[in-house]
Parts: sequence; structure tokens; C-alpha cells
Amino acid sequence: MPGITQHDLEIFHAAAKMIEADGVEAYFSCAKRFGFLVAGAVLVTYLRAKTIDPNRWPDDTVQGKVDQILQSTGRLQGPPTPIPCPDCGLDINDPRCCQNDEELNK
Repeated sequence: MPGITQHDLEIFHAAAKMIEADGVEAYFSCAKRFGFLVAGAVLVTYLRAKTIDPNRWPDDTVQGKVDQILQSTGRLQGPPTPIPCPDCGLDINDPRCCQNDEELNK
């Protein structure tokens, strides 16, 4: 099974530096330079690292959070993945979710 070539490693690091410097805004320029697959993988990895809750492992909500960031910035085609509330099970963006209850959040 082949490993990562030095050339590919240099591409991955360069793409990662672009995304680390400018986040979601760097996606299209990164994709133009290195391809959409590399840019997308690096961006998703970057956003997962930024949004994951270190006190909750495994964090099953991270995929939905990343999808919503990509959707809100126009980088995702199609609807975002819902983020289930750990308490009530509804999507945390649903107004009926217990996390959106103003009385509970005072």
C-alpha cells in the first residue's frame, strides 16, 4: 500500500496553510490551486477541529455544525445535516428544542 509522497505532502501543507490563514474564505482559491477534493478535505478537517467539543467525545454534533457553517457561507450544496440536541433529540436550530427555550436559558 503506497504512502504519502513528498510532493503530495507539500500540497497538503500548502493547502492547510491557506485554510488556516483565511478559513472558509480561502476555500475557492485553495480549490483553484490544489483541486476541490484537497480544499474540501482540508476545510472540513479545519472546521471539525475548530468546532469539536473537547469535553464531549465522541462529539456526534460536529458533522452537523460543520455542515451548517459550510451552508451558511455558501460552500455546501444542499441542506445541512441536522444537529440533534443531546437532551430533547430535536435539531438544535429547531425553535422547539429545549436549548432554545428562553426560560431555561436565563
